Amino acid sequence: MKSGISAAAAERVLASPQLVVVLLKEFGNVLYSEGAALYIYRHLAVYAQKNVFGIRPFMNVVWDNVHRWEILEPTVHRVPLPTSVFRALVTLSVLWGWRKFAGSLCLAFYGITRPGEVLRATRKHLVLPEDLLLDGENPIYLRIEEAKSRRRGRQRVQHASVIDRDAVKFITEVFGRLNYDELLYPISGSSFRRRWEKLCLQLGIERKHRLTPASVRGGGALAEYRAGTDLQRILWRMKIRHIITLEHYVQEVAGESFIAELSSESRRKISLLSGLFKSTLLAFERLR
Repeated sequence: MKSGISAAAAERVLASPQLVVVLLKEFGNVLYSEGAALYIYRHLAVYAQKNVFGIRPFMNVVWDNVHRWEILEPTVHRVPLPTSVFRALVTLSVLWGWRKFAGSLCLAFYGITRPGEVLRATRKHLVLPEDLLLDGENPIYLRIEEAKSRRRGRQRVQHASVIDRDAVKFITEVFGRLNYDELLYPISGSSFRRRWEKLCLQLGIERKHRLTPASVRGGGALAEYRAGTDLQRILWRMKIRHIITLEHYVQEVAGESFIAELSSESRRKISLLSGLFKSTLLAFERLR
């Protein structure tokens, strides 16, 4: 903008956040008509929201423009994690002694949140029923600071919740005794990814199947959808604003078809380990 007008004019424009929003909206229309990539517009919006004083209350106009672009050119989401594979991964990681990996995976899947948000959390961000002097029938809450969706005008601090009873008990057993300043997963994100890949390889799931840690959130959303949870509640739990974004996740049910492409031995392992999921969590609780 500064290259096309004088410095004085640029300063006057930047002094009016409403005018900047109008210009951002129109610039987005130009980018779309020229076939530019959506990420360019999204990054520009994030930059403006961070650096233009007083602009945040008016940014809904720009984010609505971003969402309209997404509707016309939907984002391709990663393959969601099938529930059977999730259970097999947790069972196998417990058997291998990777209890914090298993706990983190359960927290992300049942909390319908990003694994990275779990890996950045410490014990003080995790609110267990016992922390509130409640019994294990109550939910777990994960406090998420600097959440990704804050860039779209949402709250800076958000939370994820886990209501599945078996998961609540297991997560409490895994993380309940940590000091408040300890990380839930005290190794690196790359370590989490390497362990994920080793587990998938053991199950016969190859890289060509595109199953990554980023698949966990979508898998958790689909599990809730199949359980009959109201779409608006899932929308709220995923910390997303527009129903069209959730519809993209729901439509990804077909993504589970990759299981049919696996070998009979791979499917046998997944079925066996998935069937041992609940008994593994219960055995872990008794052994603690």
